[in-house]
Amino acid sequence: MNDTPPSLEEPSREPDGTFEWSIRPAVGRPGAMVFAVSTIIIMSSLIGVMGGDWIWAALSAVLLFLTTSRFFLTSRISISSEGIRAQFPLRTRFMPWSEIVSIRHDGSAALIRSRSRRWRKAECTVLFDDPADMAIESMLRFAPDGVVQGVDS
Repeated sequence: MNDTPPSLEEPSREPDGTFEWSIRPAVGRPGAMVFAVSTIIIMSSLIGVMGGDWIWAALSAVLLFLTTSRFFLTSRISISSEGIRAQFPLRTRFMPWSEIVSIRHDGSAALIRSRSRRWRKAECTVLFDDPADMAIESMLRFAPDGVVQGVDS
């Protein structure tokens, strides 16, 4: 029995060297998923009771789900010679290699820091799961020297 099914599609390497994968963390962590759903239900119910109307409960449930959407919904990440594209449930981020300052990674995720721009967050986290070795190899191949750094466990 396979204990790690979070990757929805098999990682793929295109002929041009682009490496792509998709991940939905909730699939591989049923305990965390039950905890997250329970927390959303409990908090929304409490807000509905305190607010005195079911609309407050529904609104808070939607907002709580949106804040945790990367956990429940599929994200697709691709690493190419142009940069890193992360298609998250609510937005897509493309970070060209010229704007990436550093990438710190371990076996499960990478923190990507880019040059900050006005109104734009300068950091992004991508999860690896199964294709960690291939993703790190792709980052090392395409990134400028010294940008990709491993973090000791």
